[in-house]
Amino acid sequence: MPETTQDFAPERFPTASLGSAGETGSFCPPTLDPAEVRSGFGKVQAGPPGYELECEVGRGGMGIIYRARDTNLNRDVAIKLLHSRYAPTGFAARRFLDEARITGQLQHPGIPPVHQLGTASDGRPFIAMKLIKGETLDELLAAGCLSRGEQIAVFEQVCQAVAYAHSRGVIHRDLKPQNVMVGAFAEVQVMDWGLAKFRAAPGPDAGEPSTASNFHDPREEEDECLRTQAGSFLGTPAYMPPEQAIGAIDQIDERSDVFGLGAVLCALLTGSPPFVAPNSESTRQLAAQGKLDAAFARLDACAAEPELIALCKQCLASDKDARPADAGAVAKAVASFRADAEQRARQAELDRAAAEVKVAEQRRRRKWQLALAASLFVILTGGGAFAWWENDRTARRQRDEQDRRGRNAEALTAMFNGCEDALSNGDTVRAGEALIEIDRRLTEGADDDIRQRAERCRADLALLRELNRIDSWQWAERINEPADDIQVEARLRKILAEYGISPGSAPAPARLAESLVRNRLLTSLDLWLTLNPSSELRELLRRADPDPYRDAMRDAVKSYDADRIIRLADRPEALAQPHYFAAVLGQLPWLSDERRRIVLETALRTRPGDLTLLNVIDSAFQPSPEAPSAEEPRLKWERLRWAQSAVAAHPRNADFRHRLGTVLHLLGDDSKAIAEYREALGLDPKYAEAHASIAEILKENGDLDGAIVSYREAVRLAPAAYAPSAQLASLLGLRGDQAGAIAVIQEAIRTNPNNAAVYNHFGWLLATGSVGVLDGAEAVKLAIRACELSEWKRPDYLDTLAAAYAEVGGFGKAIEYQNKALADPYFEKRDGTAARARLALYKQKKPYRDPALAIRTIAPPPRAVNR
Repeated sequence: MPETTQDFAPERFPTASLGSAGETGSFCPPTLDPAEVRSGFGKVQAGPPGYELECEVGRGGMGIIYRARDTNLNRDVAIKLLHSRYAPTGFAARRFLDEARITGQLQHPGIPPVHQLGTASDGRPFIAMKLIKGETLDELLAAGCLSRGEQIAVFEQVCQAVAYAHSRGVIHRDLKPQNVMVGAFAEVQVMDWGLAKFRAAPGPDAGEPSTASNFHDPREEEDECLRTQAGSFLGTPAYMPPEQAIGAIDQIDERSDVFGLGAVLCALLTGSPPFVAPNSESTRQLAAQGKLDAAFARLDACAAEPELIALCKQCLASDKDARPADAGAVAKAVASFRADAEQRARQAELDRAAAEVKVAEQRRRRKWQLALAASLFVILTGGGAFAWWENDRTARRQRDEQDRRGRNAEALTAMFNGCEDALSNGDTVRAGEALIEIDRRLTEGADDDIRQRAERCRADLALLRELNRIDSWQWAERINEPADDIQVEARLRKILAEYGISPGSAPAPARLAESLVRNRLLTSLDLWLTLNPSSELRELLRRADPDPYRDAMRDAVKSYDADRIIRLADRPEALAQPHYFAAVLGQLPWLSDERRRIVLETALRTRPGDLTLLNVIDSAFQPSPEAPSAEEPRLKWERLRWAQSAVAAHPRNADFRHRLGTVLHLLGDDSKAIAEYREALGLDPKYAEAHASIAEILKENGDLDGAIVSYREAVRLAPAAYAPSAQLASLLGLRGDQAGAIAVIQEAIRTNPNNAAVYNHFGWLLATGSVGVLDGAEAVKLAIRACELSEWKRPDYLDTLAAAYAEVGGFGKAIEYQNKALADPYFEKRDGTAARARLALYKQKKPYRDPALAIRTIAPPPRAVNR
């Protein structure tokens, strides 16, 4: 069991832990150094360089965990220091260092980040990590603090974190409720990676650390005991797969962690781990033999859903090959279960409402029956008795109506609280579901104040959804509606004005202050300030969100003071900003990509599912032209990590699914990329980008017929998007269908008759594309039309006109227009090298062929030869 304790001021400092020691069998029982035994948790004077230790908060593996103060950055951290009973250079120390290095490579919102690996003054290594404030899942289960739905939500986040580790080739090997921390805001962290190993690491297993030393210390005698343990087994027997319990190190892989996840799920469903025995060695024997009959009996007797029980049993299979392949497969199964459960809950609510209507109808029929009986009674006994009966019935009806209204008001209050909380946290799904139920309740009657409260929630939900649409539009790069800064600013201006917030208007500050989505509005206003600064907008932000650091940054942004923006962004305060401002810092073009990433990742640790932050961080991992090419692989993998996190947080967001597919394609996994694109289409059948992306992969792999089908679907769904039309025309031309290609081009131009970019795009295709669509004369006409619509001010359109003239043999004109394009300083800086190479071709009387428009064909496989 981990030793997590309350600090000396529990009301100020919730339980904090970095991990847990874990039960490691009957070997080497831990002993405490007398110098480290404390009565209470007083101030600790000495600490590693740069840190001031405050109090011990727990034990984790071979280390002692302290709350500490980072004196350089003035922040609370956790320091894990190797226990003094172990030699600073012995086996334990080397394993301790391996833990730090492995954990340092796992950068995921569900895994605590490592800040520093260092050496204390006495030579012992230490790890500085994020201080996790909360309780272990084991403690929450013991206290009965989590509902079944909350337990499964926590379990899904654990699966996602472990799935990320598996994607990096890391096996945890000690998954259990004690190693899962749940924070005050439901953030989930998988702790204690001290037993983790790389699945495919060269050399000996992690049980044999990666460094060596000839230094001898008497404390290494205890290390030898630990080394013996490592040679047999490590982990917690109650949660351990058979292959780990028997010490078969070479058999341990992702499916061993899947068993651990099943063991955690077993504890959630039944209250006990899979293996229960009087002592550690007996428990290990049960694990080694894979005796799960008792665990399965407990699962069958519990009241959990059959799907969860089946998943748990599958994960706990003694035969490793019968388990799911990795934690990602388990996470997907849990996500599917939760989605189905939510659907069943909604259906149950609808059924309950129908039943209530039926009961009300029966009640009305009984009242009519009573009325008929009363009439007969009057006839028989006279008017006096009837008057008494009528008065009594009226009084009962009034009491019933009063009780009904009271119950309805209580239910509405609870629903409103939930809806408003969801809106303030940006959760449109939960807020929308609450509003549906609120509207149903309002039909039963409510006063004007309640109805006004409902209208306020409805208006704020509509605004939040619209702002999220702008986010998706801005970051998803939709082919049928590409966004630029001017369009984004105009759309923000329009939406906020409709909501009652216009810079310079007197009611705007009050409207902003009372809004349930205030923080989301502040993000939009700050984004607006970066796009089109104005004094009125700056003053509105000053009044709505006064803060010395944010005020200084906004003033620098308004004046385009790049040097000051960079200096402010490098200050520690940048990492302490609320999420709504961190999202804006992450978009500032003056900051380096590395600084943007640090700011955004810091904010995402407190708001792991924030839609805006997840949208922005993707751009920070796209390699810029200035980035070293050696950085590209790392950036792609980091981008994959955040794309996976976005899908995990918003599994029904088609844009996030499409983005994940794009990153997988960049990493060369085309089959998984196409699967994600199809998931996006399942969520949004009108998602033209997904069809275009599938077509691009098929084209790259030589499946031209399949690419044509997908491009046609993209064009059908987004007829105004000229990029897929150009690709379709190019493929049709390659197939010899020139008439079809021309028809596609003509339809795209008909749809966009005054769009200069469309004329330029197709002019370039006909001038520089594949043989099947080359038409120099038509290319000249289209390029001239593009130049006319842009008043001959676009150098890139002059570049196209030069290529078109070269195709028809007018090399003098080609040289003239190419030189005019190069005369533009911005064009020359951006495209000068390639443009000068084209100019050299024209001087040699050669046309230019764009390699991006060439089609790579794949030869058919060799036919079999009978021998």
